[in-house]
Amino acid sequence: MKSNTLKILLIADNPGDARLVQEMLKQEANPEYRLTHAASLRQGLDLMTQDQFDITLLDLNLPDSQGLTTLQRLYQIRPTTAVVVLTGMADDELGIQAIQAGAQDYLVKEEISSSLFTRFLRYAVERYQLLNNLQQKELFNQTIFNSLTARMAVLNQDGVIIGVNDAWQQFTQETGGEDHLGANYLNLCEIAAEPAPRWRDCAAGLRSILDGSVTSFDFEYTYPTQAGDLWFLMKATPLQTKVGGLVITHIDVTALKKAEAHIEQLTEALAARNYNHYLAMSNGLGAVTKASIDANVQDKLLYELIPDYKALVVRYIRAIRIREDRPSDQVQAFAKRLAALRIQARDVVRIHLGVLTELTKEILPSQEKAFSNDARLVLLELLGNLLDTYYKAWQKSIEAAENRS
Repeated sequence: MKSNTLKILLIADNPGDARLVQEMLKQEANPEYRLTHAASLRQGLDLMTQDQFDITLLDLNLPDSQGLTTLQRLYQIRPTTAVVVLTGMADDELGIQAIQAGAQDYLVKEEISSSLFTRFLRYAVERYQLLNNLQQKELFNQTIFNSLTARMAVLNQDGVIIGVNDAWQQFTQETGGEDHLGANYLNLCEIAAEPAPRWRDCAAGLRSILDGSVTSFDFEYTYPTQAGDLWFLMKATPLQTKVGGLVITHIDVTALKKAEAHIEQLTEALAARNYNHYLAMSNGLGAVTKASIDANVQDKLLYELIPDYKALVVRYIRAIRIREDRPSDQVQAFAKRLAALRIQARDVVRIHLGVLTELTKEILPSQEKAFSNDARLVLLELLGNLLDTYYKAWQKSIEAAENRS
């Protein structure tokens, strides 16, 4: 038997229906089919366990089952089969209901003719296979969708939620939220904006994706709970379909936020420790500033060095951050200049503190601590060069004294 032979199962208790179908099939020019007949639903289900049929012609009124219950029972036991329902002249409505219940099509017995009969059956099989493949693909996609721990939802072009994953649904149920299937998410954002105006920016951002103005939008927000605030990052991207829409993902970034806060605390503590250390190194005299000149005229010389040292610090830190070679030659040259002026280490620290005082006025507060920590590397290299210069000068003086003697 050829591989493309159409295997048909007819479940009908009327022998006349079986003869009619048999005759219609015989009149095909190139018959490639095999017809099997069952007189009851039970017998038909038994045959399905013994063989794999391409399509089932089903009479809904059988000795052991009546009406749509027949179709429902068949699908409960053998869901993977294409079904065409056979009805009488007065049962059009029943045929339509059968299609709504999952049947591929229906045929009125009195209207069955030989013309294109097997083609009709083959088309029904193809429609079933196509639908089944689409359902399998949708199930596969939904399984992936549900496996993601982040809350995800799909919005149509009007902002209505048309799909969610399990994480989204669970969060909505636990929190009593209104962002369920069928709700308009843009309207919910506008409602949330009444007590928290930032949500109006969220609604505007989502609309900018829907109208094609942007290709992505991020929005960070907090969600209060009894255990404390949760932090979420919402990311929205366009839905790549002709009808438009977008996908939004809510990622829990609470752990990241707590880690950032901890790092901030450590950075503040480190900066405070560094400043106290510098202050101690300067014998408690503090930074060289314009105000300090009035109190100590000797600070004028140190203050005049600040612009050049400031430029060196900025150049050095820039090299660190863009991963270029550090300007060590300039540091060494500046150290020799300090040595020529007989500048002491404590005064270098005071100049350094003065530069930090000026730079903190020019950079963002969020960058201040990181900048101070990077600037420490300049100071350490400068002090090292200065001490080395003084040591070499001392050695030369010892050698000169020995030569004189």
